[in-house]
Amino acid sequence: MRITNKDVATAATIFSATVLLTLTNYFAYRANPDYRIRHVDVRTGLTELTREQIMDLLTTKKGDKIKVGDEGDKIMDFDCGKSRSQILRDLPQLRDISIEKIFPNTIRISPVDRIPVARINNSRFVVDPDGVVMTLPRTRNDLLHSLPVINDADIADKLPGDELKTEKSITAVSALDCFSKFGNPGFKIVMADTANGIYLTLYTDTGKEICIPWEDMKGTGDIVMALKLAARPVANNRTKRRFTVLINEKRVIAG
Repeated sequence: MRITNKDVATAATIFSATVLLTLTNYFAYRANPDYRIRHVDVRTGLTELTREQIMDLLTTKKGDKIKVGDEGDKIMDFDCGKSRSQILRDLPQLRDISIEKIFPNTIRISPVDRIPVARINNSRFVVDPDGVVMTLPRTRNDLLHSLPVINDADIADKLPGDELKTEKSITAVSALDCFSKFGNPGFKIVMADTANGIYLTLYTDTGKEICIPWEDMKGTGDIVMALKLAARPVANNRTKRRFTVLINEKRVIAG
């Protein structure tokens, strides 16, 4: 195929026009105040994060803290991915967070809270079903004091953002999470004690003990079965205090 001077001239014209149009649009965008960030819609939930906590972690693509208002950054310069990563790193009480750009000038932020299932050693630290440690604001003391306690010396030094690693502590959290999904068995579990080398011991608000052998709990299914086996005897037996659940035999020994 023969390329003529006319073909070259046409291609050059098209290329120049494309570049000119791109630059024109770019500078028009940069100069248009409508695209400056003017609104940041932060939706908070259980953890009651403040707007300031979120705003401090929102960054531009250059890594600078964003500016909002008449002198605000352009919305295209805002980095959703980097901001999301920083927020999840620095605010462990969040399980996830959604960040959206709403053109021309709004950022919408929707945090997903971690829901605590237990309190650690009567401290202000709590843990969620994933084993992530966090704190609750003092305005949620009602929730803090309503949670069952995990009594475990191995996790006494855990801080917000840490994850539980020991098999016993993870199993205890799983047991409390599974129990929280039960309907109304007639009692509540107020403490999970991991100190016994043979059993996980669950204490109820009715003064009963549910003992489940560690070696029998191979997964969530075993934990659910143990709790189901124990529910009726614990709720109905008014004379016995201790109930040992033998998962493999599918029976409960009272006494």
